[in-house]
Amino acid sequence: MQFPINRFRELLGVPPGSYSDGQDFRRKVIEPATLEVNRLSDMHVDIELRRKHPRAAIHEVVVAWRKQEGDEFRASMQERDRSKIGRKARLRA
Repeated sequence: MQFPINRFRELLGVPPGSYSDGQDFRRKVIEPATLEVNRLSDMHVDIELRRKHPRAAIHEVVVAWRKQEGDEFRASMQERDRSKIGRKARLRA
């Protein structure tokens, strides 16, 4: 699925004007969201931020979903069953 950047920010609940820099948006919004979805659900998401050229602002976001299988699925279910204490550190490791 393709979304214009403004619509995607709206869907994620990012206030207008915040994280306007592409790197900040990726580091503070996209990476934590994909980490949480990929490690705690039975789905896997890939998010690609597109620019017209390397130094341009982000103009479009492409989102791809797939169902997790095998070891990836089992690891997600095990983490979901564990205590929330220390979860953030475990997800980043």
